[in-house]
Amino acid sequence: MKALPLIVAILMGGITGCGKAPEPVPVAKPQTPAPAPAPKPAPSTLQTVVDGFTGRAVVEQGKAAGEKTKAIRAKEQADLNEVMN
Repeated sequence: MKALPLIVAILMGGITGCGKAPEPVPVAKPQTPAPAPAPKPAPSTLQTVVDGFTGRAVVEQGKAAGEKTKAIRAKEQADLNEVMN
């Protein structure tokens, strides 16, 4: 009876030691982020002064806001037409 634990230990060691070795887990390579776009060159001091006097930046912002408003109105009108038909 004293040999029973020894036999069980040998059998367990033989069972766990037999068989194919597990395949290594593939290691994912970290993805490199996309390169940042090239920055726009800064406007010259003269260009900044001229834009300030003429109000060009304000006009451009107003045009962009007007285009966004038109796009929103067109989408709302299309949604309304879809519901009504």
